Amino acid sequence: MWLLVPLGLILATSPASAQAPAVTVFPECEIDLSVISGLPAGAEEFTGSSFVADTAELRCPGSAPGGALQLRCTEQLVGWTFGSRSTRDFRCELTDQDCPGITNPSTADANNRSLTVSADGLVELFCTRPSG
Repeated sequence: MWLLVPLGLILATSPASAQAPAVTVFPECEIDLSVISGLPAGAEEFTGSSFVADTAELRCPGSAPGGALQLRCTEQLVGWTFGSRSTRDFRCELTDQDCPGITNPSTADANNRSLTVSADGLVELFCTRPSG
């Protein structure tokens, strides 16, 4: 079961080699497409700044397979003409502070992450990390 994120979600994206998060999200899920390399000229409209996703869903450890904290965010881009694009080379930091039953919240980098844009402009960000 996916839960809509009410408050307290922290997500950060930047190239995996960077030390500091490029984006901190509280309470929304913010997406930065500049982490996708190789975008052609004309894509600056979509990479000049981050945007807040239409949908942000958090699956807490108690309801996720294997006890993982999972985040899924989606957004439909208008005017995207750059084909299908994806990356796994970014930082995604998640906190479990809003999950029921968590008494000692923790924040950690996701060990599984993907950012995809379909040919018709549907953006999906997906990050998971073990609980605890």
